[in-house]
Amino acid sequence: MAERDYLSDLGDELRRLIASKGWSVQQLADRCGKGRTTISQALNARSEKKLPSIETIVQIARILGVDDKPLLDMRRRGEAQAKHAPTSDRDVNGRRRYVQTSRSTISQAGNSPIFDPLRRENLARSVQWALESSPAVRLDQIPDLDHEGIYALYYAGDHTLYQLISSRLCETPLYVSLAYSTPSWGYAQAAPATGRALRSKLRRHRKTLDLCADLNTWDFYVRYLLLDNLFASEAVGLMIDDHQPLWNVVLGGFGNFAPGSARRGPRSVWHELHSGVPWADALPSAGKRADELRAAVHDHLLQQQQRIQQENESRPSR
Repeated sequence: MAERDYLSDLGDELRRLIASKGWSVQQLADRCGKGRTTISQALNARSEKKLPSIETIVQIARILGVDDKPLLDMRRRGEAQAKHAPTSDRDVNGRRRYVQTSRSTISQAGNSPIFDPLRRENLARSVQWALESSPAVRLDQIPDLDHEGIYALYYAGDHTLYQLISSRLCETPLYVSLAYSTPSWGYAQAAPATGRALRSKLRRHRKTLDLCADLNTWDFYVRYLLLDNLFASEAVGLMIDDHQPLWNVVLGGFGNFAPGSARRGPRSVWHELHSGVPWADALPSAGKRADELRAAVHDHLLQQQQRIQQENESRPSR
């Protein structure tokens, strides 16, 4: 009997709930204050696809007026199912392995399949590692960038909520994203890495942090990589999958724009916890208590650090 796919069940249940309301995907996205792509990813959840964030599931459940616990349980079980798949694609450091070719009958050394450096995921993985190897620069000291690219945000301050990952070594990203003048999520076109999208987005992040009552811009560092958008979305997706950055998977909404008058949904959970941004403070509450959000942050960061410790302990000694 085939193993149950919990993420597939999650997608099926979400589509059933939307159908019962008679809503379209766009209507749900508007009510949630999220993009259509984010909602579609949740509705089409599968074990081999990108995992929908907890914040997205909670927001959808709230808008649909249903209990989020069964949906989150399916997500949790699906995530565990993917992590404990019989054939691991991660190395001893917890990173995804490079992908081998499917021509397993042809060997490079012994019975090992031939390594294909041109496989799309392998190319995207090299982009990810280039980003992680780039120097970390303080957010308020970013040079005048005239290019597009991808970036990772790190925290090195003394906010009690983020102490578990606070470090000037910038090892655990808090947020990962990309900046292009034309969309690149889900697309595979090459475009010149020109324009000011990266500079504009980092400046917008700096402005958001400047407005926050409990965060300081100078406590944040950025690693960035200038490149065209051919492999940008895959590289960012791999990095999010590897590190599970807090502001991507638990406290969503950091990168949100001020909504238009026709899409004034509740404020994001990030803005629920970090007040001070006028347009976000003016939105209705997301319905989550601050102590609940802090508990979710602590639990996520604790699990994240435990996973890192286990990976370090499993590394072969030299």
